[in-house]
Amino acid sequence: MEIVRIYEDEDCLLAAFYEGEEDDEFSRLFEEWTDIEKLEKFFSENEEDLQRHHWGNITIEEAIFAVRKEAITLRKRFREISEEPSKERVESFIKLFKPLDLRLRNNDSFERKKVYGTIRRSFLRMYALRIGTEMYLITGGAIKLTDTMQERKHTRKELDKLERCKQYFKDLGIIDEDGVIDLLEI
Repeated sequence: MEIVRIYEDEDCLLAAFYEGEEDDEFSRLFEEWTDIEKLEKFFSENEEDLQRHHWGNITIEEAIFAVRKEAITLRKRFREISEEPSKERVESFIKLFKPLDLRLRNNDSFERKKVYGTIRRSFLRMYALRIGTEMYLITGGAIKLTDTMQERKHTRKELDKLERCKQYFKDLGIIDEDGVIDLLEI
């Protein structure tokens, strides 16, 4: 695993780059969320979840269009935040990244977080570890159609990635933002 900066010369937003993958997780997600063929395959394989009452009467084509539009808007939002002055950027990221599970909220140095897409009933989820107070590591993401992450293999995989990244830092003896910055400089 490698840790990479998402935006050059900026240490507040990072992404995991897993061995054997072509892209870091941030780039991979937006590529997948805008790829019509991948979206069609995903929604076809998960059509039963898509047709649940939670999502209303939505077609696969409508879901594809919604995800693509939402992904483009979310990526633009990340870019806008990255261009804000440091103090405002930190505040914007604090608002954007929500606790993964309110029942398990903690203040450790690697708190699990999520980002919703840009609409009220969003399909999109991006998962991250908050490192210290000002740094976020994107560990993965998914199109979430069910109530809990444990219900489907593709979302359980994202929980595993969160834990794998947390363990990676623990194994390296990294406990805070300074340790991650040192790792980036190596």
